[in-house]
Amino acid sequence: MLKKYTKVIEGHTISLSCDESVETQGQALFRILEQQNKLTPLFSQEACTIRIGWTYYYIEKQKTGNDYILTCPDFQNDPTKGKMEDITAAIMVQNMMMDTLSKIKRKDAHNIFFADSVTVSQAVVPGRDLCLQRMETKKKGDSGWTIVLEHPSEEDKAKPMVNVLVCHLLKLNPALMGLLVLPVGAKVITSNEQKSFHINLKDVEK
Repeated sequence: MLKKYTKVIEGHTISLSCDESVETQGQALFRILEQQNKLTPLFSQEACTIRIGWTYYYIEKQKTGNDYILTCPDFQNDPTKGKMEDITAAIMVQNMMMDTLSKIKRKDAHNIFFADSVTVSQAVVPGRDLCLQRMETKKKGDSGWTIVLEHPSEEDKAKPMVNVLVCHLLKLNPALMGLLVLPVGAKVITSNEQKSFHINLKDVEK
């Protein structure tokens, strides 16, 4: 259930909305904002942006009073233009990324941003086994990830590759989002039947 939570930071009341299941992480965001505000005042202007993990959060003053609201990009529509008050998806993706790092026993998250690009075959559709591979790239905004079908037909192979935003994978398969912090050299095979992932880090650069 979606709930609204509030916290007073340096005399400013800020609120966020998220599902009850991620309340703990929502409260953690408040603590991050509190710490960051000690370094750089977050409430000295009408609005500001702060990056936390894979996405931005927006802090905006309400039209009346001294209250602020925390929002994130609108992942349901156009995240490069719109904003949404429900930050549940943003929190859940961050949780999945941290879980991935925990499973491979690594603490070094390899930067990924919601607006970075991913190269995807147009043959890729929900419900098919996929092969994800991250390669070295020097192009700004390119995540280095390529996604193709694990068992493509000749017709599948003929379909073009397109660039999409990292956050667009939420619509393809939200579970993929947690894998995107894997380092260069990582290769992942998804098994839709078993709803599992096989992560190969053999060629990962040390």
